[in-house]
Amino acid sequence: MAPLNVLRWTPTETQPPVDVAGALVCVYQVEAPASTPTVVGDGGLFAATFSLDADEAAAVLEAAAARATGAHCSETASRFVVVHPDVTAAAGGAPLTVTVELDGCQRIVGSDFQTRPAPPSLIPLLSP
Repeated sequence: MAPLNVLRWTPTETQPPVDVAGALVCVYQVEAPASTPTVVGDGGLFAATFSLDADEAAAVLEAAAARATGAHCSETASRFVVVHPDVTAAAGGAPLTVTVELDGCQRIVGSDFQTRPAPPSLIPLLSP
């Protein structure tokens, strides 16, 4: 039995953006640059943070809400970002975070824990 079935929990489907005001982006990498203090989180070493404006954040959330492909890829990402959307009060609650691989397979993992390919335009947008 799958772990999620044991917990009787179903992942939330990733929703397209509604009234997103922007996003905070946390950048992680597998190996830290020389002489850099490191903080481990989300399976990588924290490297940087930056913000996205409303249009950029909406583009990320739209891509994360695309249909999951389930395509197999065995490349390992060495850098990834976790996008924390900021939604207005009218949206009725903040969406869950989205993870995007900046290299390797360049996949997006939505709140449904399914992968889909990242549109090529998102990688430079999310690469500091």
